Amino acid sequence: MIDANVRTPGEYITVIRAREALARSPIAAMREIIVESNSTGIVLNGQVSLFYYKQLAQELVRKEIEDAPLFNRIEVAHLD
Repeated sequence: MIDANVRTPGEYITVIRAREALARSPIAAMREIIVESNSTGIVLNGQVSLFYYKQLAQELVRKEIEDAPLFNRIEVAHLD
């Protein structure tokens, strides 16, 4: 799926690399995170059950996106 907010080929590649990094994770919650691009950088959205997962998603993506700004908007919702 091509993100409508992606403006350049380089930005498109960055988003794809970020999505692939999360997709390779053995943790199912990582594969549910949404990666988007906007005018300020790469944005992570979604919901996880642990703060650790929020941090992990951020670090998995950070390794792939080089110097692009990263905004982590993942919510931690403790599921009972």
